[in-house]
Amino acid sequence: MRILLTNDDGIEADGMCALESFLRTMPGILQVVTVAPSEERSCCGHSVNSRIPFSFIEVARDRYAVDSWPADCVRLAIRHLQFKPDVVLSGINHGGNLGVDIWMSGTCSAAREAVWLGFPAIALSQYRKPTVETDWQASAVRAWDIISKLMSRTQSNRGFWNVNLPAIASQEDMLEPVDCPAELAPLEFTLEPHSDGVLYRGSYQNRPRSTGSDVDVCFNGRPSVTFCSI
Repeated sequence: MRILLTNDDGIEADGMCALESFLRTMPGILQVVTVAPSEERSCCGHSVNSRIPFSFIEVARDRYAVDSWPADCVRLAIRHLQFKPDVVLSGINHGGNLGVDIWMSGTCSAAREAVWLGFPAIALSQYRKPTVETDWQASAVRAWDIISKLMSRTQSNRGFWNVNLPAIASQEDMLEPVDCPAELAPLEFTLEPHSDGVLYRGSYQNRPRSTGSDVDVCFNGRPSVTFCSI
């Protein structure tokens, strides 16, 4: 198996690096190519650079830092570097990408771009809570368990899988993932006065959730799996 790995948190982000290190030890994985933004590009939606040149550098063998958006990283890997992966993995994101986050997420935009270019893709995120310490190595193992299950399903060229891992202790056994729809209610927020204008304020943990939605499933301690049509 040949894997293209990307994210929106940046080339040195803990979540992606943990998954990358894990994948490189797995038998049956022939090559992992990592092409990720040189710095954090979270909440960028499906931004792409179509007007000016953007640079990239090979920081190590099969690791490229790109001065542009997550979707551009996928474009660069597939169209310029000519890498043809069996699957594109985007993440593991630092925080959840649940409900309407899917449309704002750079993590999800990379997966969406991959499908548009003809390759199966999975977006991966780790929901986080202040009361639970994140163990990225445990997240990588849990993510691979779900990736393996999804890869055994019939692939579709009409969408990508969006996976959110629950915030549970590293020693706790993860429950089976749940196929569920994305929550449609947006996160409530305010814009507070600030010296530079206004400042976004919202409580991710208190966001609305419908029974059986991805937010409800993940917040209740189980991994959510949502098929996102393109």
